[in-house]
Amino acid sequence: MEIKGNVHCFFEQSGTFKNEFIKLGYKAFDYDIQNDFGETDFQIDLFPEIEKGYEEKESIFDNITKDDFVIAFSPCIYFETMQSTYYQMTNTNIKKTKHKTEI
Repeated sequence: MEIKGNVHCFFEQSGTFKNEFIKLGYKAFDYDIQNDFGETDFQIDLFPEIEKGYEEKESIFDNITKDDFVIAFSPCIYFETMQSTYYQMTNTNIKKTKHKTEI
């Protein structure tokens, strides 16, 4: 595989992957809601940006071209927060079921 453009690492704040791509000579960027390691290039919540894209509004994704490479990691903060709502049976999707025993 040949990467002709930039590398975009979504939901990645540590710089681990971005910095390896930079070592290989690529221009790479991290995107995450947090910046605990001082490596996040774009500190942004990607979920509203995804919604903007679907609504054909200006979003962070407008700067990504077909030559770019995107690697998206599991958004751990989002899913970690959701996990507690599942265990407490308070998640919106669970609330919509008629009986909690359907799960």
